Amino acid sequence: MEKPTLSTVFASLRAESHLTLLAIAKKCNLAETTVFKVESGRSVRWETLHLILVVGLNIQAGTTVYESLHRLWMQQRQDIAEARPEEHATKKLSKHAASAIRKFRILIRDLDEPAVQKILSAATRKAATLP
Repeated sequence: MEKPTLSTVFASLRAESHLTLLAIAKKCNLAETTVFKVESGRSVRWETLHLILVVGLNIQAGTTVYESLHRLWMQQRQDIAEARPEEHATKKLSKHAASAIRKFRILIRDLDEPAVQKILSAATRKAATLP
């Protein structure tokens, strides 16, 4: 038997309630994609999941079902956090981000001590003239 996950338990609770993703989303005033994230195993904030459980599925806070879903959410967050180092190690920067970093490095390199002092003294003089 496979270990239960937040997405599988949520999907079965939704099916038992005879509700569609859209119906739950409308009850909670959320986008359907937000509810889909829960059922597909993607990360959502606890506050969002709490709203979906309490308002969308009528699961009372403090009940056994509610607490087990909270534990599954915590486990999902831990699994995501553990997977991130490898994820970020292979992630490449977009061209825009790489360009911005290059420009920032050039700016920092070009700022020598006299230039920094000149900028600071000009800012100090301007601040002194303000009312």
